[in-house]
Amino acid sequence: MQEVNSITLLLDGHCIETTARKRLTELIRKSLTDESSDEYSGEIEFLREFIERTDFRRIRADNPFLDGRTRIKVIVELNSSREYLFRIIK
Repeated sequence: MQEVNSITLLLDGHCIETTARKRLTELIRKSLTDESSDEYSGEIEFLREFIERTDFRRIRADNPFLDGRTRIKVIVELNSSREYLFRIIK
């Protein structure tokens, strides 16, 4: 499994939490039907941990852009201190 330290999510009508959960479901579905399912395992693990460890209410309050009302790309990165950082690309 290749280690994944960042992902890019497109927020378009859904907040960061819903978008991350939808992406995780999509990747799990792909991994079950695709012959090269190992290709998704790193991103699946990243998203699973991100969803479990993140206080989404707090991050949406801290950064209103993550509420999904504005179409943006968000790069979620895991730093060496095991904290998630967000870079917003409008």
